[in-house]
Amino acid sequence: MLRPLLGSSRNPVPRHHRDAERSEWIVYALAHGKSAEQLEDVRTATIADWYLGDEQ
Repeated sequence: MLRPLLGSSRNPVPRHHRDAERSEWIVYALAHGKSAEQLEDVRTATIADWYLGDEQ
């Protein structure tokens, strides 16, 4: 399940933030401009950091 970020249904982030499944972060990153090649061999925590920064 995804939850909206800042109340926008067009910008969902994985609902458990950093604890979300890798597959949720992959879908999110692809929808926000990353390519499959950019995501290859990248840790889930790193992907989360790209979008969450210091949040949570």
